[in-house]
Parts: sequence; structure tokens; C-alpha cells
Amino acid sequence: MVAEVLEHLAPSRGGVFVDCTVGLGGHARALVGAGASRVIGLDRDQHALAHARETLRDTGSAIDVVHADYRGFEDVLRTYAHVKRDLPAARLMIIGHGEHRPALEALARELNVDPIWAGYHEDDLAEHYRAADILLFTARGSDEGHRAVLEAMACGIAPVTFPIEGVAALLGDLAPRLIAEESSPESAAEKVIAASNDLANLRRSAYEQSQNFGYAQAAARLIDVYEG
Repeated sequence: MVAEVLEHLAPSRGGVFVDCTVGLGGHARALVGAGASRVIGLDRDQHALAHARETLRDTGSAIDVVHADYRGFEDVLRTYAHVKRDLPAARLMIIGHGEHRPALEALARELNVDPIWAGYHEDDLAEHYRAADILLFTARGSDEGHRAVLEAMACGIAPVTFPIEGVAALLGDLAPRLIAEESSPESAAEKVIAASNDLANLRRSAYEQSQNFGYAQAAARLIDVYEG
């Protein structure tokens, strides 16, 4: 398999390569040995990362080993690439920061897309939501929940999501229109393109649906439970 990778990637020309499952580091080492200027090795398995860092120590700065938990940003970029084919004027703004940005930037170049890297925002997050029309939500958030979906809806933004457990309960009647049929960029792109044709109604409906989860509504449900 290593020979095939080297044949197709042709690292002898130099350049930066991203190994999205670095594992024990065999392919990353082979790429550098064949001429790659730099390799960014990613993996979700912390044990594999620890082993890779140890075995690749002799490569110095040529290989960066990074824990990869993108929280779905790579799927967002791939979805955006599909959307751009039908909606050339569409723009993608990515909110957040972290050690994975170099790898995501490399993927964006590979996909020939140019997102807006907005960085991390907290105090003015609502303004950034309101600057958008659609939220793409492809993985559980850092809090292991779906807070971003409700935040966007409360700002009048239509969230298009992968079929992640729990999202349908938040979207209510909007679920069939905003949840992709499967967890793939192609499926999510179809929902984004369809939603773009009815944004005003979807944004209004998303805001109205978000009000079902306000403090007053939550308090009323709790009272019903205790009094019932």
C-alpha cells in the first residue's frame, strides 16, 4: 500500500501532505523519505499518536503529529465544495480555532474552496450567526450536545445538519427539510441548496421553533412534571 501511495502522491516534488490516519507513522515516514517537505499526521486514537510521536521522533520537524477531532469541520468543507457547484456565490464562514486549522486549510486548498476563517468568538457570537443564512452542523459540539443548533435558530438561522441523534427533537416539523438523509457531504449539500430557495420562511420558522426551548417554556414543563 505504501508503494501505491507514493506513486499517486509523487512526494518527490516536495510540498505539504496530510495523513488523516497516521496510525503508527509508516506512511508519513515514507512520504518524507520520498521527498515531501512536511507531513501533518492526524489521528483520533491517542495511543496511536503517542506511539507515532515516539517512532517518528528522528524525523524532527518534518512530521507534525496532531490529535484530530475536527468536530465535523472536514465534512463542512466537503459539503461547501458540493454547494459551490450549484451556488457559486455561496460563502462559508468557519468559527473556531485550534491546532487542526493547518490541516483544514490544506483540505480547503485540495477542494479548491476559500472559506472565511473567522476565529474564535464568544461575546459577539450572535452577530456572527446573524451574518449567516444557514448553519452547517455535521458533528456533536465540544459540549457533546447540540447547543449551536439552538443558538443559530434563536438568531433566526436555519441549521442544516447530519442525521445526528437528538437534532430532530430540536427542529420539530422542520426536521425533514433540514436534516440530511445520510451523514455525507453530498446529502447535506442537497439540503443546503434546497433551503437556499426558501430562506425567509425557514429562518422565521427556525426562530419560532427555538422559542419552544426558552426559559419560560422549560420552567412550565418542569412545573407540569412536579405538579402532575
